[in-house]
Amino acid sequence: MSRAALTTLLALSLTVMSAMLSASEIVFSRVKVNIDKGLYVLDADASVELNDTIEAGLASGVPLYFNTKVSIDRQRLFWFDSTVYEANRRFALVYYELTRHYRVSVVNENQARNFRSLLDALEYIGAIRDIELMSVDTLQQDKRYRGTIELSLDVNALPLPLRPLLFVSSDWRVRSVAHSWMIERG
Repeated sequence: MSRAALTTLLALSLTVMSAMLSASEIVFSRVKVNIDKGLYVLDADASVELNDTIEAGLASGVPLYFNTKVSIDRQRLFWFDSTVYEANRRFALVYYELTRHYRVSVVNENQARNFRSLLDALEYIGAIRDIELMSVDTLQQDKRYRGTIELSLDVNALPLPLRPLLFVSSDWRVRSVAHSWMIERG
């Protein structure tokens, strides 16, 4: 093997390893649905980790928007599943350099909290609490339903100058694997 090929192989290996070490990910560790006052209520915990590129963008003033999507689908044997419920919760994460704090806003609920560390802000985004899904009476007897939750960074909300980078780099793409659970009303 030539020296140039060996150097190229080494550089490629280091690039892949550094990408793996600084990967962003969202992983659900707990999803629980309770019945409270005749409603299904969802609580979930997800760990949100950002790579160095996203953290540098945030520190430079790029606001990040995270979307939580919850859906309940009725499973049908010989046809496509039908969605009986869908809800979205949107978080905005902004860093303020002057005061050195992070602000997380729940956009569609007009709530906001400030945090001194990025880790605390990401824990708040991942701690999804008290999402009222639907009335227990809405689900039909003896039918099977599947609930699904996803959490992702909204790349469409990134500033326009950053969007061309999405075609050449996956650094800004952060999405959880859809977490599903079964609901049976017998």
